[in-house]
Amino acid sequence: MVDLERIKAEIVAYFRALDEAATQRYHFRHADEEGGLWYIEAVPDRGELVVIRQAELTSAGQLHRYSARSSRLEQQGVGYIRAVCTE
Repeated sequence: MVDLERIKAEIVAYFRALDEAATQRYHFRHADEEGGLWYIEAVPDRGELVVIRQAELTSAGQLHRYSARSSRLEQQGVGYIRAVCTE
């Protein structure tokens, strides 16, 4: 049987470690089709950029934030996005 709690804890620990050890950070902004704005922070890991923090400001003015330190991330597993970009 798969221990989902252990796997989730390991993933959260991975993102936290990336965040704490990062010497380079990249920031991106994107406007989506619904009029929302996305702000993304990524760090390099093994030749890829890994998103460690993201925020969405919806067209209705609601702010949603996701990071390894977010309780929502730990509860729902949201925000595990790996953006494949070569350095």
